[in-house]
Amino acid sequence: MGRKIALFLSIASFSMLIGLIGIFFVPQTHGSYVGPELRATDDFLFYHDFDKPVIQANTENQLILRVGARSANSLERSDRMPLNLAIVLDKSGSMGGQAKLENAKLGAIEMVSRLNENDVVSLVVFDSRARVLVHAQKARHKEHIIRKIHSVRAYGSTALYSGIELGSRQLSRYASSDNISRIVLLSDGLANVGPQTNAEIFQLGERLIGRGMHVSAIGLGLDFNEQLLTGLTVNSGGNYYYTNSSDDLPDIFRREIDRSVTIVARDIRIRVYADNGARMLGAIGPANREEELMVETWIPFLYGGDDQYRLVELAVPRVYEGDSFYFGHIVIEYFDPVDQEDKVRQYSLRVDVSDNPRLVRQRMNKDVIKDAYIRRSAEYKEKAMRLARQGNYQAASRILIDSSNELENAAVLCDNDKDLYRVSEKTRVLSDDVIRRRGFSKRMMKSEVLNSNMEFWGN
Repeated sequence: MGRKIALFLSIASFSMLIGLIGIFFVPQTHGSYVGPELRATDDFLFYHDFDKPVIQANTENQLILRVGARSANSLERSDRMPLNLAIVLDKSGSMGGQAKLENAKLGAIEMVSRLNENDVVSLVVFDSRARVLVHAQKARHKEHIIRKIHSVRAYGSTALYSGIELGSRQLSRYASSDNISRIVLLSDGLANVGPQTNAEIFQLGERLIGRGMHVSAIGLGLDFNEQLLTGLTVNSGGNYYYTNSSDDLPDIFRREIDRSVTIVARDIRIRVYADNGARMLGAIGPANREEELMVETWIPFLYGGDDQYRLVELAVPRVYEGDSFYFGHIVIEYFDPVDQEDKVRQYSLRVDVSDNPRLVRQRMNKDVIKDAYIRRSAEYKEKAMRLARQGNYQAASRILIDSSNELENAAVLCDNDKDLYRVSEKTRVLSDDVIRRRGFSKRMMKSEVLNSNMEFWGN
C-alpha cells in the first residue's frame, strides 16, 4: 500500500521529541503517558491515556484508548518546508453573483501574499473547461500573479474534475519529498462537465495522495455537493471548509495558508497492538485497518497549535488485583519535515488493577469518555444523513434520538458536562427536524457535514 491510504487517507509517520532517532524507547506507563510539558523550543509531543486508567479486578473490562499529538504554538517556522501550492478556483457563471468571485480572489491574493521565495504557486481556473492562468513557479513575482488573479471573470459551467486534475499536473512540476504539495479548491456548484460522480472524484483523491499530493476544499453556498468535497478531502488528506457567505472566503483562505506554513509533522501512522489476552473492538472514528489484535489509524498533518487524537476500543481479559497489567503497545511512525527523516516512537500499554469499585470510578478519565461519545455521535449523524438522503426519515430520526439519549447519559457520567448536554439537545432537535421537514435543509445538511467531519476526525 506504500504511503497511499484507501478510504480514510484521512498515513505514514510521527515525531520524536525525546530519545535517540531510530531507537525504540518503551516507557513503563500505568494508565496513561503524557510527555513532558511543551517548552518554547519543542515542536510537539505524543500522549496516550484511557477512560479507565484503573480497571476492575476479576472481570473482563472494555477500555477506550486515546492516542494523540499536541503541538506548540501556531507561529510560522523559519525552517518550515516549502509549499508547492496550486490554487484551483471555480469561475463558473454561478460565481458571478453576491460578490462570490471577488471575495474568492481576495482570499487567493491573501494566500499568495503569505508565500515566501522558496514556495511554488500556480493558479488554475475552471468553468466549462479548466486552464492554467499562472504556471507553477517560485513565488518571486507576486505582483504578476496577483494581476492574473484580478483578471478572473465568471462564466460557463463546472468542470470540477478537470480543474483538480490540471491543478495536480501543475503540482507535479515541482512535487518532491522536499516540499508539501497541496491543492486549495474552491467551488460553489455541482460538477456538470466531465467526470462528476462521487466515486470518480474520490478515486482521483486517492491517486493524488499516492503521489504525495493533498486537496483542501472550500464549499460555498447551498448548491455544491458536500459529500463529494468532504470525500475528496478525506481521501486525499486535506482540510474541508464550508461557508454560506462569500464574505468569509478571505478568512478561510487565510486560515488554510496559516495552517500550511506551520506543519510540524506529517503522514503520522498510529498502530495499536493488543497482547496478553486483550483484543481489539475497533476504532471510534477513522481507521485504515482493523484486525483482532491490531488497529491502524492516521493523522495526515499536525499543524502548529494542534491537538489531534484517535480513539481505539479494546477488551481486556479478566485479571487479578495487582500493581499493573500490560496488554499491548503503540507504534507511531511519522515524517519530520524539518529533519527530513522518518521517525518512530513506541509505547507500552498498562493499566492498574483494583478490586475496589469506588477507586475505579474515581480514577475514570472524563475527558476521554467525553471525546468518545462526541465522536460516536458524529458517526450516528453521518448514518442518519445517509438515510435521510434515501428518504428513510423515520430511521434517520430514530438514530438521532438514540444518539441524543447516549449523549445525555454520558453527560451525567461526566459530572453533568455542559458540552455533552449541548450536543445531546442539538441532536434531538435534528431528529425532530428530519421528520418535520422530511429531511434536512440544504444549509443544515452542509453545516452538519462540516461539524460531523470535525467531530469524527478530532480536529
